[in-house]
Amino acid sequence: MRKTLIYFILMIITMGTIFAFSSDNGKDTNQKSNMLVNPIESTIKAASDKTFESEKEETDYWKKVRSKISTAVRKTAHTVIYCLLSIFTLLFFKSLNLETADALMMTLLLCVLYAAGDELHQHFSNGRDCKFSDVCIDTFGAWIGTLLVYIAGKLKAHKTKRKLHFKAKL
Repeated sequence: MRKTLIYFILMIITMGTIFAFSSDNGKDTNQKSNMLVNPIESTIKAASDKTFESEKEETDYWKKVRSKISTAVRKTAHTVIYCLLSIFTLLFFKSLNLETADALMMTLLLCVLYAAGDELHQHFSNGRDCKFSDVCIDTFGAWIGTLLVYIAGKLKAHKTKRKLHFKAKL
């Protein structure tokens, strides 16, 4: 019962975090992303030995690089947060003694529905938009999380089986 409550609380906290990020307007979300984008961009610039024909060419080049870094940071954030959500959700459902297949299906369904709702919510935040591609990325993150929990469970079961087999030989 205690594990169930802990997993439920972690699941709700993760959902709340997603909701809070989706509530940010475009300016705020850019500022948060820039906390990672700026040092990455600076590191790439420092390591670059690229030469340019003109100042405009250089400016255009670094704008494109910054845009790619920003996209990578944002999409990675989507993937990671939904990976976490699916881990906590799957562990919650498993703590309720659901069959693995049922817990997996319910976890993925909940995560996909939450991702779709999250994108709809973002549509109403100033300077933000609603993208089907983000729902797909969120779903991919959720799938990774369920896969990690599933694999960890199989490894744990295999380890337990080996211990029992070793004890039986003694």
